[in-house]
Formats: sequence, C-alpha cells, structure tokens
Amino acid sequence: MSDILDRIAGKFDRRMALRRKALAHMEIFLSDDDAVSLRGELRATILACQSCSDPAACTRWMDRGAPGLPACCRALASFERLQAASVPQEPERLRATA
Repeated sequence: MSDILDRIAGKFDRRMALRRKALAHMEIFLSDDDAVSLRGELRATILACQSCSDPAACTRWMDRGAPGLPACCRALASFERLQAASVPQEPERLRATA
C-alpha cells in the first residue's frame, strides 16, 4: 500500500511544482488579500493541473519561453484572471523566485 501512496504523492508533488512554475512563468504574484478573494481561481488551477492529461506540453511550452500557457490548458482562463489581478514585483524579487 505504501508504494501506491508514494506514487500518488509523487505525482501530486510534480503536478503542483509544474503549477508553481506556471504561476512564476506568467508572473503571477498575489497579495494575501487577493489570494483570499481569488481562491476559486486558485482552486481551479490546482484541480486542472492535478488532472492534466499532458503536463509535458505545459513544460515544453514554458521551457521554450512562449508567453502565457498552451491553449490546451484547462485552467488557462483562471491563470489569465490571476495574472490580471497580480501584484507587480520588483526585479530582484522576480529573480529570487525563479
């Protein structure tokens, strides 16, 4: 049973790391207040990334440096709404999170 749980946890961790990479790629940095008010959009990104059928497509997209996320992303609209509400960051903060 432990192997199954380890595989599930590993998959979840990889998907959430990819989600964090997508947030950074789109320069999405939310204030605490915005994160609370946008929790539905944040939840949508978690669910979409966790159930994504092709995470490699997202990885390739971001690794190419293409803007935004691929059109096949189920949470593209949510990521874009989060980006619109994002707090601008200072250049040194952006480097620290990359």
